[in-house]
Amino acid sequence: MTKARSLPGAALLLAAAMLAFILVVVLAAPGERVSAAEKTPRYTVLRVSDAQGVREVVVSTAARREEGMRLVADELRERGNVPEDGTLLVEYRKLRDPSRETGFALVFDSERAVLEAGKTARYGEVYDAGDAERIMEEEDGIRAVSYRDFAEENPGLWERIREFLLPAFF
Repeated sequence: MTKARSLPGAALLLAAAMLAFILVVVLAAPGERVSAAEKTPRYTVLRVSDAQGVREVVVSTAARREEGMRLVADELRERGNVPEDGTLLVEYRKLRDPSRETGFALVFDSERAVLEAGKTARYGEVYDAGDAERIMEEEDGIRAVSYRDFAEENPGLWERIREFLLPAFF
């Protein structure tokens, strides 16, 4: 009789153990993907130049997507490349052909730096106080542009530009 009572208890314990194992496997899988995705792509610094409030760093890297470019920019920031209240401009080049640009990132040190960069559309856009706050809080102070991502998000744009420019050359 004792064995009959312990059998349902053992089955319940086994089911609970299997459920715990499944939960561990399922919950661990996304965490592993996230940590793998957050690994900074390999890069080489090709050139560094400084101007008042701006440091430009040109790197060659295998990163082609915005996510990888953001990780490289963040690592450059952590290594002290952003001037105080200034901007780090990172230009990305192909790893195997550094003459080909693949994107760029702007890393701002503060809201003041965002506003300063946006006063004259220095980097292509004019930023106001709301933009500055959003860039610093939601984007962690990094604006990255991957030319590949841009082309995929705007597939007809290159064709329209080509159609516009070709008659001017012929």
